[in-house]
Amino acid sequence: MDDRKNLQTLSWASSTLYEKEAYCNFPDLRKLKIFYGAGSCSNNNPLMLDSIDYLEKLEKLTISVFVGCTITLPSEQCMFPLQLKKLRLSGTNLRSWDLIVISMLPQLEVLKLKNAIHGNIWEVDKGGFNKLRFLLIEDRKLEQLRTYLSCFKCLERLVLRLCCCLEEIPWFLAFHLQSIELERCYPSLIEAAMQIREPGKKILKRRIEIIIRPET
Repeated sequence: MDDRKNLQTLSWASSTLYEKEAYCNFPDLRKLKIFYGAGSCSNNNPLMLDSIDYLEKLEKLTISVFVGCTITLPSEQCMFPLQLKKLRLSGTNLRSWDLIVISMLPQLEVLKLKNAIHGNIWEVDKGGFNKLRFLLIEDRKLEQLRTYLSCFKCLERLVLRLCCCLEEIPWFLAFHLQSIELERCYPSLIEAAMQIREPGKKILKRRIEIIIRPET
């Protein structure tokens, strides 16, 4: 019996593209971590990720990229399995149209973005992230988060870490949020979080919990 076919967790250090032949050996994968090193790509030579939608049981995915790289997703289809529930991206430098693809994943509940967004503005497409419950953003250069009332309908917990340039939080997130956690953010963002608590209190008859983490 080939134990590889029963493997459910895999960490993979790669200097090349995804290799379908390799991942097809693990059809029961539920958790996958992929790391790209310094030789994988550069801003002048972006890395096009291959689709892994054939990993039909995959629920948790982490993609970590060496700082300075840019990656792009396939333009013709969603590269991710549609049942994916948790996604963590680190250093991916994704552009806005790639984030739109991610926002439409129907089962995504947890999204962690660590220096994962290209540029200083993240505009979420209408109707995006409808199942998302937890969102973490760690990004020193992000200045604006633009979204719509039709987005983040299930978002309960928002964590902002090292967001030195971000000064505002969309006020209508108060309709759903239960808590906002801030760590090493500027006072202006802390004040914005305090202000967003009031609409939640008036409309939902409850107070959004504001958690401020001290610098460590």
